[in-house]
Amino acid sequence: MITSGIRFQALGLTLAVLIAATTVAGVLIVGGPGESRPPPPPPLRWSAGACVRESGSTVVLDVCAEAPGRVLAIAPTCPPGTDLRAALHPTGTACLAGLPPATRPGPVPPRRGDCVERPRRRTSLGEIVRVSCGSNRAWAKVTAFHTAGGGCPKGSDHVLRGGPTRICLTGR
Repeated sequence: MITSGIRFQALGLTLAVLIAATTVAGVLIVGGPGESRPPPPPPLRWSAGACVRESGSTVVLDVCAEAPGRVLAIAPTCPPGTDLRAALHPTGTACLAGLPPATRPGPVPPRRGDCVERPRRRTSLGEIVRVSCGSNRAWAKVTAFHTAGGGCPKGSDHVLRGGPTRICLTGR
């Protein structure tokens, strides 16, 4: 009968070790002091493919799930399809696309799809006044931007020049 007592003690000890091991494993699986968290998102950077949105009269970087616009390129000359150019100091120019046409008037840089009023003779491109396309002050609609070496798309009948940049327009 001594052997049966030793068996019960061995069985009890085995059960105690098994319960302790299960408890430790459960704590590690559920999470404890060493709980891992997802890494933080990478910082937003001005680069091709980055996402942007309007914030007041400026364009800012944003997470892509919430931003309508994209950076096409960071370059001195923008590729076709550029809606808006944004100066990045000191790195160059961001060529942007996908931002909706502006709804607020005023002397801010126009973008593709915006309507503008007829400029005065000596107006810089930065002073072009955007207006609502339904306004009777709307003179033309921006169709594209290009540099001195490029051309305007078919259907453009006006060109505003300012340094190396040209704004292609179609009359209203």
